[in-house]
Amino acid sequence: MPSCALRGFVVTPGFILEIAPIFHDWTSTAWPSWDELSRVAYDVRGAIGISPHAWGQAWITLGGDAAITALAAICARHAAGQVKSPGGLLRKMVELHQKGTLRLDRTLFGLAEKVGNARRTPAERQHNRHP
Repeated sequence: MPSCALRGFVVTPGFILEIAPIFHDWTSTAWPSWDELSRVAYDVRGAIGISPHAWGQAWITLGGDAAITALAAICARHAAGQVKSPGGLLRKMVELHQKGTLRLDRTLFGLAEKVGNARRTPAERQHNRHP
């Protein structure tokens, strides 16, 4: 069995909400649990056009928390206009995971950096730039 797609990246429900604000549309609290995220993920996947079959495959193959995390990453990229076929991307993630080559951690590090940059003032971003 392939290793966890998160490869050690620690994900919290709060991080899911930060990278994919669309989850807020279905949660009943500002700080949902993983159980609540698992319930609302089905609605979120439908909102961005992922089929129930593709979602079920991701849930079974990746595991619940990793599937929710993959969905959040897809939502973030879809909202930024970087993904035309969310379902196709999720299926590709499942395929890569089955081969043991999915590196969702890299995507998450990139999204975390973008969220962090969005919180900084322009002066802070300028100061923290690498030469």
